[in-house]
Amino acid sequence: MFSIGFFNDRLIWIMKTSSKRFYYRQNRLKQLRAFCYAAQTESISRAAESMFLSQPTASLLVGALEKELEVSLFERHGPRINLTPEGRILHALAQPLVERLETLPEVFMEQCTNKVTGRLVVAAGESTLLYILPDVIEEFSRLYPQVEFHLHNLTGRDGTAMLRANEADLMVGTMPERASDMGYYPVFSYEPVLMTPIDHPLT
Repeated sequence: MFSIGFFNDRLIWIMKTSSKRFYYRQNRLKQLRAFCYAAQTESISRAAESMFLSQPTASLLVGALEKELEVSLFERHGPRINLTPEGRILHALAQPLVERLETLPEVFMEQCTNKVTGRLVVAAGESTLLYILPDVIEEFSRLYPQVEFHLHNLTGRDGTAMLRANEADLMVGTMPERASDMGYYPVFSYEPVLMTPIDHPLT
């Protein structure tokens, strides 16, 4: 809020601020980063160095956070600091958020460039391996070229046993039984077809 007034015949702006508003309040990320770095290094000065800030600036960020939350986050013993019980609670909540934000550019670029790596073990029957999966694997490999495929000619009970032993990531085939400890999704369906010679009585 603000009002307009005059001083020595000059128009001036008079700002009115709430007592609960503090400098840096809107920069929550910097506050939490400064707090987490200070908690890790047990030092405001080292936190400032890690963030390429001056020591007073880092101290101001942490102090603004404490004022806003109305708690003491650190016990101060000269240059060395330790988390208070409230500080430990906040650190447990804030640290994963700060870490994710710190690694956001790398994770973003990795997903944009499809740099998905790993090993995919698939169990399937012989006809599935020969006639159904090749096109699927080719398309998947085009999208994720750094994923290594391992195929096993197994299905039915042998395939589910491999899944239960964590030796395969997935199985493609018919379900011999509905297993409560496995998730399954239909990917193909076929209409039954009767094939006979032309002159067969069933025609």
